[in-house]
Amino acid sequence: MTFLMVNGLKTFYMEFGSGNPIIFIHGATANHEVWNRQIKFFAKKFKVITLDLPGHGKSENLRKKVLIEDYSNHVAGFVSGLRLDKFFVVGHSMGGAIAMDFTLKNMEHVKSLVLVSTGVKLKIPSSFMLSLRKNFEKTILTDLKSLIFSEKTDKKLAERVVQESLKCPLKICLNDFIACNNFDFNNMISRIRIPTLIVVGKDDILTPVKYSFFLHEKIKNSKLEIIDDAGHMVMIEKPEQFNKIVFSFLNKIC
Repeated sequence: MTFLMVNGLKTFYMEFGSGNPIIFIHGATANHEVWNRQIKFFAKKFKVITLDLPGHGKSENLRKKVLIEDYSNHVAGFVSGLRLDKFFVVGHSMGGAIAMDFTLKNMEHVKSLVLVSTGVKLKIPSSFMLSLRKNFEKTILTDLKSLIFSEKTDKKLAERVVQESLKCPLKICLNDFIACNNFDFNNMISRIRIPTLIVVGKDDILTPVKYSFFLHEKIKNSKLEIIDDAGHMVMIEKPEQFNKIVFSFLNKIC
């Protein structure tokens, strides 16, 4: 297992392949494993780097209430520790929020940005938050599953993914969703001026397609791709289509 000390915290990460680096940033309740269906494909040409955010997977916790900006600063410390200069950034959901904040502060280092199933605001239904506090396991296995997967997605696949979410401690899950609720990038999004790909599943309930249209409208140098029969976890639900779209975009920038 590979760890990097970032601001005094053990941060777990994995590296595959060689070439231009891609930093993959996972979303709320998740860990580096959400990108497992991307690793082999992208490692053919790029250096793939997946990490566990603080408190997720095998990484140590920040031991405080964390905002999107805190996660963004941690990613900045992470890439600095790896001595990376120019790289691509891919962020999913909350990871997309982190990616936007990080990119705006580090535009000179980010060659291009890929935003997956995200938006300038990430409001979580209050009923979901209440349910999560009352019955964590049931809420993850039922409510979360219905929010993040298309009805057309294989049920066994969806079940495996939400089971992985149960490994995330309740305290971290709640913090993630509160951080998402507090996130508001509306007044800053137009300042991102690097090539940006926006990818969303057509059946996404949690971050609907209109969120991605808004991102596309505000980011001048952006491209929008909508994938049919996929929900919020588009990179897991339709990995082959997702991988080809993202690879084609990044390959043109290399």
